[in-house]
Amino acid sequence: MLKIILVSNREKIFDSFIAGLQSNQDVQIEICSKAHCAIDMTRRHSPQLVVIDYHLEDMSHVRLADTLRKLDADMPLYMLTTMDEEYFRQATADIGQVYRLPSPPFAGDAHGVLQQLQATVC
Repeated sequence: MLKIILVSNREKIFDSFIAGLQSNQDVQIEICSKAHCAIDMTRRHSPQLVVIDYHLEDMSHVRLADTLRKLDADMPLYMLTTMDEEYFRQATADIGQVYRLPSPPFAGDAHGVLQQLQATVC
């Protein structure tokens, strides 16, 4: 079972993305509307992947990615962002590998994430 945490207080924009993830029966999705929930859930459930929205109320998405990276150095992190590519690279440089997703993400984006995740898990 692939455990995925989605961190967003705008769940509606993820409808297509979630549908794409759920096309794989081996995926379990947990949704957190706050960064602190995602940190706690990561500690308790050791997800294989976390997707972070840029629009969080309790912590910046970059800070959350950094915190999660410290909990699990190898866990893939995906981030929705409106930053341009160069600024994104600079903002996440000290965190390690963080993948970008468009906002909003669609089912095709989910299929790409799953393919990449399955390639690393196998």
